[in-house]
Parts: sequence; structure tokens; C-alpha cells
Amino acid sequence: MRKIILLATILLITGTVSAQTYLNSDRYDLSSGTEPTVAFTASAAMTNTTGGANFNTSGLAGFNAGFAFDLPISNSLSIAPEILYAQKGYNANTQFGNLTQHSQYIDIPVLAKFKAGSQISLYAGPQISYFVSSSNSFSAGFTESQQQNYATTGNSLLLQGVIGLGINVTHKVELRARYAVDMQGRYTNGNNIVPSYRNQAVQLGFGFRLG
Repeated sequence: MRKIILLATILLITGTVSAQTYLNSDRYDLSSGTEPTVAFTASAAMTNTTGGANFNTSGLAGFNAGFAFDLPISNSLSIAPEILYAQKGYNANTQFGNLTQHSQYIDIPVLAKFKAGSQISLYAGPQISYFVSSSNSFSAGFTESQQQNYATTGNSLLLQGVIGLGINVTHKVELRARYAVDMQGRYTNGNNIVPSYRNQAVQLGFGFRLG
């Protein structure tokens, strides 16, 4: 996780320098736009769970992609709903052996977007996360009955919290860094084998404004 945070910091600093160079040369004021916009967005993600008893997890790489909308309320505040396909999951070292779970979700964040000047935007708000499907891979130590413990039978609809930062590189391209975490446990009946863990993800990507 420290490596991901360090990478995010380097990416955001680089983006800030690039954006400053662009804005100084072209004199484009991004904070003046008050028209609704649509953007394509994609991010690489490092996903994990919050873990629990007998459930030590590590990160799993994934991505998300979809469309983002910007609905201005004022020059400095917008409502920013999105619809995204998102990969989530984790690696776990359990009492039976190693397990990897890959899951697919449809995420619908509805965020408040605060423009801190012409370059930087701050995002915060809730996200509805709808479970679509998952697949598990097991090491040789698992019996068939033990594998059933990790079948995905929990909540299909989850509420997440999202915070993030955006940096405008040009008037069409925004670099993005976000953190999202479930506000409730994934399994309604957690136990000492599969606790009621929560998904979490660090995301780094971009948004490309259409039109």
C-alpha cells in the first residue's frame, strides 16, 4: 500500500507540473466552465479487503472504466455521477491454503466535485456498488467442501464511501487518484473462516472529456 501511495504522489506532482505548464502557455481557465460535460474514464486499481480473523489478505490488481458526468451547480461546485465497470478482489492466506478471488461490480458514484482553482478538483461522496459475479482459485490444500466456504453469497448491493483528487492536464484530460471503501460488510453472516470483510481500492487513472 505504501508503494501505491508513493506512486500516486509522484503521478499527481507530475500532473500538477504539466498542468501548470499548459495553463501558463495557453491561458485556458478551466474553472470558468458551467456547461454539463461527459467524459470517458479508466483507472488501474489495487484492491483488497479489510481482512479479519483467520483472513489475512493482500492486494490484487484490477481496473475500472466507464463514463463520468459533470453537472455544474456553480463555478466551483459540481455534482459528478458516474457509471463504471469495476474489478475487485483479493489474495488471502487462509488456514487451508492460498485463495484468490476476482469479482466484477457495477459502481455508481454520485460525488460532490469541488474545484480548488483552475487545476485541482476534490471529490467526495457515496457510491452504490452492485455485485455482478466472482470466481475463486484455490491452492491444492482446499477440499471441495472447504471451497464452498468462500462462495460469494453475501450482499449484492453495497454502499461505499469515495474520496479523490483530480488534476487538469489539459481542458480535456484529467488525472485522477481515488480511494473507495465499503461502508458495510460484504457477508451478512461472517464467521471465523470468512469474516464480514469490506472491499477497498486505491485507483489511479484519467478522465477524457468528450465533445
